[in-house]
Amino acid sequence: MKTSLPIAGPVRVAPWALASALCFAFGFLASAWMMAPSAAIGGDKAPSAKSIIEKATAFHGGAKALGRELAIVRTEEGDMVMGDEKVTLKCEWQFQPPDKRAVQSIVKIGALQMNVMQAVVGDKGWVKVGPALAADLTTEQVHGLSWEHDNHVKNVQLLATVERTHSMTAPSPIRIGDRDAWQMHFTDKKDKTRAFTAFFDKATGQVLGDETERVVAALGSNNSR
Repeated sequence: MKTSLPIAGPVRVAPWALASALCFAFGFLASAWMMAPSAAIGGDKAPSAKSIIEKATAFHGGAKALGRELAIVRTEEGDMVMGDEKVTLKCEWQFQPPDKRAVQSIVKIGALQMNVMQAVVGDKGWVKVGPALAADLTTEQVHGLSWEHDNHVKNVQLLATVERTHSMTAPSPIRIGDRDAWQMHFTDKKDKTRAFTAFFDKATGQVLGDETERVVAALGSNNSR
């Protein structure tokens, strides 16, 4: 399953209200957000990975600000592609330190509108699709949802620690929408399943988006973009 979620505004830092929180479409929509990439391009000589991280960190407020644990709410609108079908998707992601994660999605398929809610607290989680009763998530699903959520909502905050916690590839040029960017791949040093590719504006250092992939328990490989 591939998703396309264009940026719909800046991250909002707000008081947490676990109003019940929500999820990924059908309980297992793999995370990640980005502006649609076009083909890789040549051009400028690539700077070092360290200098790109430092520039991005400065753009987003500095390491001290990014290192703080904050309650975060992020809202988005986009399209989810399932086979040949494209459906409208609206999401609200919520995070409350240290371990409360939730996402609520509204999926529209023709005249049908479905609400999907999913939440994780610590190592426990649940999912509720439409009027159905809530169901517990498996350990594998909780682990996957926690990673997707952190990557999706807290990806900019990773800049504060990513040099210590992740291995990084050399940057390569790419076009994101109408902007020249650098792309880099990151892999968690302690958990190789937690990997993502991030895109940085060449001129400003802004994180333009990222993409990740994970295997969803019982559903197989799930691509997200």
